[in-house]
Amino acid sequence: MCQQKKRSISWRSILLHNIPYRVWRIPSLVKQVNMPVPAGHMGHGPSCFDRVKMGFMMGFAVGMGSGAIFGGFSALRYGLRGRELLSQVGKTMVQGGGTFGLFMSIGTGIRC
Repeated sequence: MCQQKKRSISWRSILLHNIPYRVWRIPSLVKQVNMPVPAGHMGHGPSCFDRVKMGFMMGFAVGMGSGAIFGGFSALRYGLRGRELLSQVGKTMVQGGGTFGLFMSIGTGIRC
């Protein structure tokens, strides 16, 4: 005797085959899928302080990049070489990173 496989109804088959609501709302016919919770996710988003920190870090990174470009060009234009060049570019990078990071953190804090 041939046994038929019990067919479970998935959401895809509901959408594709247009099964009436009274059929697919029965829990025994619908396959239950328990999705795993992502690691580190407790159902809440990051706190406001975490967002402000992230805004500062992103702003600091962008400011460091722009400080390297603009500080490097200006130091080369002044004629600096070697240790003086690296010192001047480093100061400009930290200064630009701190300034832009401060403004990005303030902007992120306002959005909280």
